[in-house]
Amino acid sequence: MQLKKDLRSDKNLDYPLVFWGYDEDPCKTLQFAVNKIISEFGVNSSILILGRTNHEKEILKKSGLFKIYTNNRKECIEYIPAPEVQIDFFSVHKSKGLEADNVILLNFKNDKLGFPNQIADDNALNLVLTNAENYKFAEERRLFYVAITRTRNRTFVLTDNKNPSPFFKEFSESNSVCFIGIKKVETTAQTQCPLCKSGTLYKVSHEEKYFVGCSNFPRCKYSLRDATILLNPKKCPSCGGFLVKRKGKNNHWFVGCTNYPYCEYTEQIQKDKNGKWL
Repeated sequence: MQLKKDLRSDKNLDYPLVFWGYDEDPCKTLQFAVNKIISEFGVNSSILILGRTNHEKEILKKSGLFKIYTNNRKECIEYIPAPEVQIDFFSVHKSKGLEADNVILLNFKNDKLGFPNQIADDNALNLVLTNAENYKFAEERRLFYVAITRTRNRTFVLTDNKNPSPFFKEFSESNSVCFIGIKKVETTAQTQCPLCKSGTLYKVSHEEKYFVGCSNFPRCKYSLRDATILLNPKKCPSCGGFLVKRKGKNNHWFVGCTNYPYCEYTEQIQKDKNGKWL
């Protein structure tokens, strides 16, 4: 069950939550965020870098900005441009109960290994999950709350401009939320999943390929290869699937159902007065 939280703090700080956008490589934005923290709070302020999983540590290694080594069986992270700054990396799960002066959350994107994480849960775990929660990515939402509340000052969320996390659209600029380098993306109307009836369909990016998935994944595994249906979703009157443009024999284009070959419903393509497809 989701409980409403009324959070209050004795500290008065504008923009405790900062979404910082990047286009391709997050490494440069990570450097900007670390340098921003140092310039505003000093080299004696601690920085906690969080990843949804330990996989995000590869971003630190790839950047060339950090020296990662082991000292007395403890992993140490050194920011090469300012080695005196205390920096730690943890997955969000392992950060529960921890706190730092400032926090940087990596990889806030819509991807299989992004945030929310879209890898199917272990079958043994599914046995103990209930269907009581209808919130999209309920457990991932709780983890996101954990991540942004590990800070004493600000949390910087590194956000993929091209494919931001589904959670991102729920935030707007205010005295508490700031956007830096964020490029607004076109949003599409929510389309109900025809399989589970409670989730919504959205575009998922994985390995530079796009497909349609359900927000209730992994409980609902509905998916479509054709992501264009989200632009103008039309339901099949025969089975409830979606109508898409298809190419048949002799390069003939027509409208068919995404549930083909189980559903063979077809329509002729309608054109406007200029001959363009509607």
